[in-house]
This record gives sequence, structure tokens and C-alpha cells, in this order.
Amino acid sequence: MEPKCSCKGVRTCLVCEQCKEPSKHAISKRKVRHPFTFCTDCRLCWPGWIDNSSGNESTESTRDMPPLKVPGIEVYEDFLTREEESDLVDGIDSREWVGSQSGRLKQDFGPRVNFKKKRVRAGEFAGLPSYFTSVERKMNRCAVVSDFEAVELCNLDYSPKRGSCIDPHYDDWWLWGHRLVTFNLLSDTVLTLSRPEQHWMLTDEDLIDEPSPPAAADYCPQRSTAVVHDRSVCKTWSEDFKDSVSTRTPPRLCVVQVALPRRSMLVLYGDARYKWHHSILREDVSGRRVAMTVRELSDEFLEGGASSDFGTQLLDIAKLRV
Repeated sequence: MEPKCSCKGVRTCLVCEQCKEPSKHAISKRKVRHPFTFCTDCRLCWPGWIDNSSGNESTESTRDMPPLKVPGIEVYEDFLTREEESDLVDGIDSREWVGSQSGRLKQDFGPRVNFKKKRVRAGEFAGLPSYFTSVERKMNRCAVVSDFEAVELCNLDYSPKRGSCIDPHYDDWWLWGHRLVTFNLLSDTVLTLSRPEQHWMLTDEDLIDEPSPPAAADYCPQRSTAVVHDRSVCKTWSEDFKDSVSTRTPPRLCVVQVALPRRSMLVLYGDARYKWHHSILREDVSGRRVAMTVRELSDEFLEGGASSDFGTQLLDIAKLRV
């Protein structure tokens, strides 16, 4: 039987919200002035919301902003086959789930860590689950993660019945390395990127009301009026044009939505990893979703780093299978 509620502090789920105020730490879409949608073809972020019913960009949003570039987002659609997904979920569900924050369930395979005190020990870490081996071989054939050495694996189970979500956050970078890899199983969802310095202006904790800024200059080579993204032609654009889109300061009160189709692989690194918070909104969980995330060690725990000896010990354990 699933745990009823494991929320602590400010986190809440649909179960505990029956007797206490809902969390106000999540992004509120009504506070967002400038939504952008990441395109996997041109790797630019275009004005507009994702229409959850179709998985496409909403045509109702205004198109008065130039595209935005957020380096460090890679989405590999259909990375896993249906059979591979089924085998993975069977393997995952054969292990015990435990309750987690904000209506999630979790399974952890990795060292015991106290991030606040920067303490880590092997603890009961005996290796990564056996079902990861075939996925690891496949992901290592992708250039961006060809040398990725997983040292921790975390499974999260999301359900709309529990009001599952995960609030905007950074993944730690004292212990974890430059790349985060997530496999999205069982249902489509949307990853929302937001600027940490604007967090409280994008939640219901801080009520603000300000007019939208004036229209920006048009940056789209296909149109001379409003910017409209046409995915049917963006693959034909030159690298020079895509490079000309600057990694500018994002507009105030903006978010970037990244569509994560079922069976896709997401890699976050660079700016997307270190300059943007990432979250999963409650309204973007439409069915059961399992996220399998693997992490690598930071430079401090690799060769030449201050804690390289302990890092080698963890990597040796991670090569084992349980």
C-alpha cells in the first residue's frame, strides 16, 4: 500500500491539503509574463505555452518576444522502446517504494549524503539496480553522455491522485557532476525552468501585478511581423543563424517549458543545470509518471580532486549490480 503522506515543512500533497494550506512554493502560471517553449529541432526557446492536450506550442500566447537560448538542454525523443520501458518499470516496481515530499514516491540507490553539512558516506550502498545496465550501454552511445559514469540512481513516482510535483530547485553540485540524466517513463510531462532570483515573484507567495513590457524586436528570419515558430522549417536554419541568437538575460517573469515525451531521455548541463531552477508542476502530471534519474560525481570526487580517493570507492561500488 502506498504511503498516504510523507510531506515535511512547507511541502504539501493532495492528502495533507485536506487539513492544511497548500504549498505556495510552486510556479504559478498566472504570474508568468513570458512563457517560452524549448524546441528539440533548433534548440531555441520560443514564446508560448505548451498545450498539454496536444504536446504542441499553444497558438494563443502572444508572440512579441524574440527566441531565447538556454544552453545545456538535450531531449532524445523515443530513446527507449516500448519493450525497454516495460522491462524497466517491471524492474523498478519489483523494489519497495517509500514516501517522499509533495506526493511523490521514491527509490534511492547511492551513497548516504547530508548536503547541508557536506558529508557523504557509502553507508549501505551496494551498487546500482541490475535493470540499469542495458540503459547505461544505450545512453553511453550518445555523444553528450558517452563518458557518463553513474554513481547514483533515483526513481520518483508521480501520480495526479496524490497531487505529485517537485518545486523549483537546483540539484546539488558539491557532490553531483556537470550532467543530470533523466528517463521519462509511462506518461508525457513538462519540465519547467525558471530563474532562481525571480522565484518568489512567480509563486502565489508574492502577489504582484505589473503590465507586460513592450514588444521586442523581431528575430525570426521567416517573418517580418510577430515571431512564430514553425518546426517544419527550423531544421533548415543555418548554424550561423542559431548561433546569432544570443544567450541574453531572460525577460522578467519568464519560464521555459521543456516537453518530455514518454520514453524520452533528458540531459541537463551548462546554463540549464547551473543558472536555472527546474521543476515539475502539479498540472503537468496527467497520469502515473516514473522518472529515473542518474547522477555523476563532481570534479572534487574525480581524479585530481580533493576527495578523489573516496570518489573512486563510490565508482567501484556503482559498477556492481543489485
